[in-house]
Amino acid sequence: MAAINWIDVSIMIIILLNMIIGIRRGIIRGIINLIGVISA
Repeated sequence: MAAINWIDVSIMIIILLNMIIGIRRGIIRGIINLIGVISA
């Protein structure tokens, strides 16, 4: 059995979740900006 560093694994998971959340927020902001430009 390979020894797994659970601290490293948890840090990687947190970083991945933050990246996914950031990408979603960026997409939503981009859509809102596009709607604002179109309606302006």
